[in-house]
Amino acid sequence: MEYEEYEEICHAWIAYQTMGTFSDFWAPAELARLCEKDPENAWIIIQMIFRRVGETGLALKLASGPLECLLTHHGPEMIEAVERLAREDKLFRSNCLARLWRSGIDTETWSRIRSAAA
Repeated sequence: MEYEEYEEICHAWIAYQTMGTFSDFWAPAELARLCEKDPENAWIIIQMIFRRVGETGLALKLASGPLECLLTHHGPEMIEAVERLAREDKLFRSNCLARLWRSGIDTETWSRIRSAAA
């Protein structure tokens, strides 16, 4: 993916979450698809979104949507990147990772998430 594509998805995801504009409905669906099929690119977009909404209520939507989906489908593969960001960014730990629901996340990954969020 090109940087412009990341930006487009990021911008449209935020717009849809804040204004609910039908024209931006594609962005949450595309990010969900990436979380299932292309975890590396999904993680880049999740980080971009978090940098823009980390101090807002949208961080909870990011945690309970794309981040949960990513870790449900690719937890063992992506947990090190998530732990790294949690070590570097207190806001990510408190406003996103600590609010994550377990849902379908495997036991080992969930244990590591809880430790990283503490």
